[in-house]
Amino acid sequence: MFSNNLFGLIFSSMMYAFSVHYYGDDTHIRILNNPQLLFDSVAVGLAGTIGQIFIFFCVSLFDCYLLTIITTTRKFFSVVYSNFKFGHNFNEMQWAGALVVMICTFVELFTKKSKKEEKVDEKEKK
Repeated sequence: MFSNNLFGLIFSSMMYAFSVHYYGDDTHIRILNNPQLLFDSVAVGLAGTIGQIFIFFCVSLFDCYLLTIITTTRKFFSVVYSNFKFGHNFNEMQWAGALVVMICTFVELFTKKSKKEEKVDEKEKK
């Protein structure tokens, strides 16, 4: 994880330096001169950091499967929230698609859980 982030930092820095040199991009000046923009940029960076730590602990303590369930559920609720908050109107097919995704996610979650319980029961019998 550290190596990926280090590579991303180096690559992004090089690409931004290229953009500044050849296209005269002054984003860094605008961010440093606007306290609210600086605060927002740091907040987004910290949120991303906390998110990566959550993913690391989730995968370390549980498994990748639970992470996919959490991610799918979060994305579903983000889409539904956006629908109501910003007035994005879903048609019937979009609601049906969202419902199918969540039903399949929960069915998978509960069938995986019951399979784990069966394996535990088999081990206890032996």
